[in-house]
Amino acid sequence: MGFLLLLNFDYFYPFPDLKRIVEVLAYGGSLSIISGLEGYFASKRMILIAILLGALWFFIFLSGFN
Repeated sequence: MGFLLLLNFDYFYPFPDLKRIVEVLAYGGSLSIISGLEGYFASKRMILIAILLGALWFFIFLSGFN
């Protein structure tokens, strides 16, 4: 939680583009990790967990639109 709060402070970034780069990497990384876990659980036939991860992926994907 502390790391996420640190990402929101402007003094952490020496130039404005670095903040956007960190946001894009965190967004893309979270989508990649969640979709990988979703595929893993779907292959193990744990469909309920895969559906929940799919819904989480969808909401994170939609939060990326400005």
